[in-house]
This record gives sequence, C-alpha cells and structure tokens, in this order.
Amino acid sequence: MKRSNIIDVNKFNERMKSFPTAYMDNFNYVWEWKIETEKRVDSILNNSLLPDTHYKLSKILNKWQTYRNGDNADSIGTLKIALQNISEPIIYYSM
Repeated sequence: MKRSNIIDVNKFNERMKSFPTAYMDNFNYVWEWKIETEKRVDSILNNSLLPDTHYKLSKILNKWQTYRNGDNADSIGTLKIALQNISEPIIYYSM
C-alpha cells in the first residue's frame, strides 16, 4: 500500500516562497518587549499584563494567520481565550 504525503510538497514550497522574509521582525518586537517586561515583573501572563500581551500578539497573528492551515475565523478571540487559559495558576498535587 502506498503511503500518501501528509503535506503536499509543491503546495508547501509555494507557500514558503510567498511567506514574507521579514516575518521575524514582527515577532522580535514582541519577544524584546517580553524580555524587557519580565525583567521588571514576573510574567507577561500576569492578569494585569494580559491585555497588553493580547494586543501585541494579535498584531502579528493576523499576518501569520494567512499562512496557517485550518479554519479559525476568530483567531483573535481564540488567542484571548488561550492566553487566559495558560495564565491561570496551575495547582500541583503531591502524590
């Protein structure tokens, strides 16, 4: 039995060619903000910083969303929910 490719190589190559070469500039801005912010406070996932974190990430998400597979019509809403979920305190139970 012939195994099919999970990713169409030709389609992948075409998408890679169309991906903006300066995409990391968008992310570096957020990463540098994260590093500087976390030098002063605990985490960019603190409740007080979640709105800023969401805003900054949503600016680059729209640009990156173009190159994602799948259908997430409300990617900005999904980002907000994801940030809230990962920022909730984790309770560790001893066994």
